[in-house]
Amino acid sequence: MEWRALTVEDDPVLRWVGLDSSKRVNANQPVLVLHSTPAFAQEFFEAEDLQAVGQKMLDRAAEKVLPWLDRPELLQVHRWRYAFVNRELKETCLVSAVPLPIVCCGEWCGGRTVEAALASGMAAAIEVGKLLK
Repeated sequence: MEWRALTVEDDPVLRWVGLDSSKRVNANQPVLVLHSTPAFAQEFFEAEDLQAVGQKMLDRAAEKVLPWLDRPELLQVHRWRYAFVNRELKETCLVSAVPLPIVCCGEWCGGRTVEAALASGMAAAIEVGKLLK
């Protein structure tokens, strides 16, 4: 069975490892995507050498998942500098009718994870459906 994504539990560096088939270096190779933990990201928040930070994550992925992951053909680091949720909303989405109808969702609704963001998006879709009736 071929894996597509793994959630890494109780690790100080990695939170998630996945193959993204929508992004390809060439036609046959999906891109490996690593998400760090918030603590790791905070530690390197102002780091200038992003290649070294990315390599630390790859080294950890090689330890935890597959040994060859620390030797990529290409390494690109993307930092979401302002994507940290300090305090999430307990509801899965936020709906307001004033001054105009708006539905908000994301990992800041119901949790701080990709799974929470997906659940929030689904809840928002249901609310938008209600507004369109």
